[in-house]
Amino acid sequence: MDQERDTETLVKQGKFTEALHLYEKSLQLIATNGPINLPIIIDLHNKIGKIYFKLDQYDKALDHFETILQLKRQSSSTTNEIDDETILAKISIIKVWIELARYKKSLSELENLFRVIENRQNPKDDVQRAILATFGFLYAKLAKFKEAIKFFEQARALFDEKNTDTEAEYVECTLALALTYLEFGNYEKSWTLIGIADE
Repeated sequence: MDQERDTETLVKQGKFTEALHLYEKSLQLIATNGPINLPIIIDLHNKIGKIYFKLDQYDKALDHFETILQLKRQSSSTTNEIDDETILAKISIIKVWIELARYKKSLSELENLFRVIENRQNPKDDVQRAILATFGFLYAKLAKFKEAIKFFEQARALFDEKNTDTEAEYVECTLALALTYLEFGNYEKSWTLIGIADE
């Protein structure tokens, strides 16, 4: 538990290489010594993938996110319903595709995921936020700033600003929205949002 907290601290400090080493070491220890704990393995692949993404090593990030989907498929029951963990893994993959300029594929898969949560009675806020924000990132890359702003604003509305667990995600979404307003030419709104993100 202490090592996990220390590793998360390294990530927050931007010491990604050191954090990556510790996460990969943990994954290797579980693989060689067991016991096999699937939720922990999936969580480690997710954390390693996110660090590789931050380091712009998209192929390695993709490998880890796709491994999550493989593990989920191997362990899933016969139900066809896609769970939240699978949706979030797919969103991570889509974010990599966006960085690799696979825009058409990204849009198609995002629209599929959006239809999935639309058909749910009570979709979780974190899943909705992730899908909406990723639409925002995609449209910003396509220079469709009006559409990007709409999706980023919808994503931000689903945050509880007092929840420290989602603080980093909230700041990321707010800064992305600020940059989009900047590109759109609304400098006043952009600076306001940057001030909010810095608080």
